[in-house]
Amino acid sequence: MRSVAIPVVLGVLVGPGLGTVSAQTDKDTGAGAGVEVSEERQMTLPEGRAFVQVFAEISLSTDLALKPISIAPDLWYGLSDVLTIGLVHSARGATGFFSVAGDGLCLTGSDNGCPDVYHNIGLDARYHFYRSGGMTVAADGGLFARSFDPFQLALKVGATGRWQSGELAVELAPSIFAGLTEREPDAGAGVTVTTTNKEALFLPATAIYALMPKLGLAGQVALTVPFEETGDTWLLGLSIGAQYMVNEQISADLAFGLPALAGGPDGTGADARVLTLGVGYAL
Repeated sequence: MRSVAIPVVLGVLVGPGLGTVSAQTDKDTGAGAGVEVSEERQMTLPEGRAFVQVFAEISLSTDLALKPISIAPDLWYGLSDVLTIGLVHSARGATGFFSVAGDGLCLTGSDNGCPDVYHNIGLDARYHFYRSGGMTVAADGGLFARSFDPFQLALKVGATGRWQSGELAVELAPSIFAGLTEREPDAGAGVTVTTTNKEALFLPATAIYALMPKLGLAGQVALTVPFEETGDTWLLGLSIGAQYMVNEQISADLAFGLPALAGGPDGTGADARVLTLGVGYAL
């Protein structure tokens, strides 16, 4: 028997010991035969380990190609084997959504799709509390500054869970963001307001398949449900992605998505498109 690590693309976190799957494979019968999921794996980092991931978020939307382009870094650290904290900029880290552009450091300016030069930073925490067979669940929450001008602070309360069987995994990461400040800023106060800061549910559902020991493929359906005027504002997105484990420390991933494929707002459909490139490094 030989030990292999099955890479996956996750809604929130990736990297060795953080969402990868340890398996035992019989080398005489080929990869994938007799796979057993290790019960030591869970949705948090080991104590004292860190994971850095940087995303390049690129709009490919109709009439808005490369508007915006943003760089969103995330840093995660294991305070204990069951508690991981993170300094988060990306939509991947905040909500689990694959395909969002404009977070973190926005490079293309206000005339080219950037709401601000720098916005959407959060302090996130994940606490592992359940594991049974192929199922693992962790609580996930924190505080997020969604904008600095005006200062929109939101509380995140959620969870992330994964069911794993052999090379296939399914992950759900529901979260609710509740605005604490500037819930509905006054657009007449000399600021540009594109969104409110009221309650909304974010629900990414992700299916991941380990095509080979170093390559994982994923498909995601992402639902956004504001609590007010839901019928006019809900959104459904669809993304596909892949992750390649370069070695035990370095991972690279690519995702393409249609973040507003269906829903209540005007302008939904395939015109909105986002490409996300990510590189991760485990310390």
